[in-house]
Amino acid sequence: MGFIAATLFLYFVISTVFLVAKINFSDTEKFLDPTNKWGGRALRYLSRTSIAFCLFFVTTANAETLEVPGTGASQLLLRDLARAFEAKNVDLRLVIPHSIGSRGGIRALTQGKTKAARISRSLTDTEKRRGLRAIYFAVSPVVFITHPSVQEVTSVSPEDIVSIYSGNIKSWEPLGGPPRKLYPVTRDSGSVLGAVRAAIEGFPDAKLPIAKPVPSIIDMVEAVQSHPFTIGFSTLNLARSHNVNILKFNDMAADEHAAITEAYPINVRFGLALKDVDDPTLTRFIDFLYSETASAIMRAHGTLPLPRKHN
Repeated sequence: MGFIAATLFLYFVISTVFLVAKINFSDTEKFLDPTNKWGGRALRYLSRTSIAFCLFFVTTANAETLEVPGTGASQLLLRDLARAFEAKNVDLRLVIPHSIGSRGGIRALTQGKTKAARISRSLTDTEKRRGLRAIYFAVSPVVFITHPSVQEVTSVSPEDIVSIYSGNIKSWEPLGGPPRKLYPVTRDSGSVLGAVRAAIEGFPDAKLPIAKPVPSIIDMVEAVQSHPFTIGFSTLNLARSHNVNILKFNDMAADEHAAITEAYPINVRFGLALKDVDDPTLTRFIDFLYSETASAIMRAHGTLPLPRKHN
């Protein structure tokens, strides 16, 4: 809706400047005369613009707000999807707040604080027994990333990752990089970390002092972007939106097609956890998630759109 308001305002400014350049305001009677070429245009312009602004702000003032908290893995993608949805549904405002994790979003949902939560993992049996359901709309590869200061390293193997996060590799030099200390960044929990652990045998389970934990996956990408000689992991869509190097995994580059192939083993699903799958407000947004418009946005983020299915 901010885009619509900005567009209307820009139209107002440009049109007003144009009219000011054409109209002699010193002749008030001529200016207000509807039969005068520019006076008539001015009156029609002012009336139409006023009506447009009134209709827009009356509509948005009564707009329902839907806040969708949860995982950071799909945060930027869902913000872009929300903007596209709002452009066609001005009576509904979607808020995608900063990450509190899949677990935090589900907690807000079970406490009745929201109608939907962003998730990047499957629901547990306990969550399903509490009446929660999930829909999944996209799959994203998980990639390893480095600060731009590490240009020489372009690919890592599962053995490299285990050695890095176990503290056995402490410098970039054994990986073909500069003779500088290597700083791994990790999370102590989360669905993306879970995907890495599931795909890479021997990835450390315990918290180790050699890796700095961060609160969310977005914090990890921002930490790697900001600190030289760091390495971390992220969903592909988040990595593409930051100034980081995206590494190949076993010499395989990740893209939206690699997300569902057995050859690229690390990926997560993006979804929404719900209590009421028939809620009219949610149904409109969920319908949009499976539209061609939404699919194009997902692919632009490096994610693969999924067919509609309740879980």
